Amino acid sequence: MKGLFLAILISLGFSLNLIAQWKEVPNLTTYGKRRIHFGFFLGTNFMDFGFSYYDKPSMNPNYVARKPGDPTLNYDPNNYIAAEVSSIKPGFTVGIITSLRLYSWLNVRFLPGMSFGERMVSYPFYDKGLDLSAPGVVSGGTGAVGGASSSSKIYTPYSYIAKSTYIDLPLLFKFKAQRAVNFRPYLVAGGSCRIDLETRDDDADMVKLKSLSYFAEVGIGFDSFLQFFKFSGELRYGYGLNSVLGDIPSPSPENDFDPQYMYPLKSLRPQIVSLIFYFE
Repeated sequence: MKGLFLAILISLGFSLNLIAQWKEVPNLTTYGKRRIHFGFFLGTNFMDFGFSYYDKPSMNPNYVARKPGDPTLNYDPNNYIAAEVSSIKPGFTVGIITSLRLYSWLNVRFLPGMSFGERMVSYPFYDKGLDLSAPGVVSGGTGAVGGASSSSKIYTPYSYIAKSTYIDLPLLFKFKAQRAVNFRPYLVAGGSCRIDLETRDDDADMVKLKSLSYFAEVGIGFDSFLQFFKFSGELRYGYGLNSVLGDIPSPSPENDFDPQYMYPLKSLRPQIVSLIFYFE
């Protein structure tokens, strides 16, 4: 998350320079009278996952019990495996702006675009006495499993990079404060639909992901009215409302599938933090 903190510091530093314009002559004085505005945006994003688990792997409706001596199902059903995002890398976001002014203090914005990013998902084994379903035990996302000490994690035998290429379709309401010469803070809230083009319906990944996800979005930002255009910086958080955990393939020697990595997972919700710069 160091990249996220650096991006936030850069944004704050830039906004402080823009605040110095408060006492200058107002720019774009007729900007607020226009009904519709268009533009484009660029930014960076940080993608994450939130996980939830069954009390026991055998509670999964798709669970297939291991038969003694069966080489196809060579796993221990009592293992406690908790998926976690061990590494997040900054991604890239780009899109276009269509903004409709409803009132002097409220706009509705449609911001279609694309987001590219990835997460490193790992599967550490924990002590068998650790109850992954207990409140506060699994925090999901980056960091250790809550309630588990460093000694509880035995080893991490498997990890993979989950890449996402999203088609973003957000619809947001922008609540604007009163303009102070050339500066104006605002809040945004709404929802979005994202379609992940990277998901595949095969057994190459240990955990399959569904392509369609829905997000609740909230954020904070500022408008800066420059001489020829309006520049805005925005920090926005999106929380996945639906699980994107895909189907479990049937264990077989052909697909080399180890079900112990999939059975404990109950749901998987995507999360995304975006730092976006708008030009209108």
